[in-house]
Amino acid sequence: FFFIVGYIQVNNFYMFFGFVIVNVLLAFEVADKLATKNELDLARKIQNTLLPQESPKNKNYSISFSYESAREVGGDYIDFFAKNGNELIVIGDISGKGIAAALYMVRVQAILNLLTDTFDDLKEVVVNLKKYFSTKLSREFFLTLTAVKIFDDGKINMIRAGHPPVLYFKKSSNEICEINSKGMGIGFNDKGLFEKTLEVSEIEVETGDILLLYTDGITEAMNEAKMQYGIDRMKKVIQNNSEKTVEEIKEKLNRSIKAFVGQADPNDDITFILLKKENHSS
Repeated sequence: FFFIVGYIQVNNFYMFFGFVIVNVLLAFEVADKLATKNELDLARKIQNTLLPQESPKNKNYSISFSYESAREVGGDYIDFFAKNGNELIVIGDISGKGIAAALYMVRVQAILNLLTDTFDDLKEVVVNLKKYFSTKLSREFFLTLTAVKIFDDGKINMIRAGHPPVLYFKKSSNEICEINSKGMGIGFNDKGLFEKTLEVSEIEVETGDILLLYTDGITEAMNEAKMQYGIDRMKKVIQNNSEKTVEEIKEKLNRSIKAFVGQADPNDDITFILLKKENHSS
């Protein structure tokens, strides 16, 4: 306003005053954005310390995982809990991205740490997670997850609560099937159906078999042509590299995703966990 008045009246003071005001406002905006960026960088560092720093050691399985958030912080969740010789593996996805999803992820972690110390039964852990997590969950958010319990003898129990199906590569037949057990996401107004429909799958895994747990950020990863990566490409990577170690398979899968996406901006967090049954003697 001052600049326009000064320009019309040919008044240099008004023009200079208007110029100063605009620059001061811009300086405040830049300072605010820098402060926000610093806070997000700090939030990212904190979230990274809360995530597992290394894969768990298991006498029956080789385990590896990968986590990459689409923004500074993400809403994908992975964790490992060891108790009484058994291993509990959890992978989850909070709807949405950014700070809100990350905060909910921290809450899931806190609740699960308490529940895994209290309950041994896999279904009890997930049902109670739903009970405590959904009480203060905003309507626009929900949680999907897959929980896998590895027993001391190598047998597996699995629960899927609205999460993408687990991919199971069978070495004997060189085929991949999808384990799509019944289960609803957490946070919906299910009217008691969650507990009734939640199914526990029991799996007898043989040496050389591979399990892939993942979030939909992989299958829905898009390239510049807006094509999705999809589930078939994942299956092909697993089949073509089934003789390799889980670390090598992880690298192959990450390279395949990045090559497909190219220069397109990430549209969701990309997270997965690989399990490969090993021989006891190894």
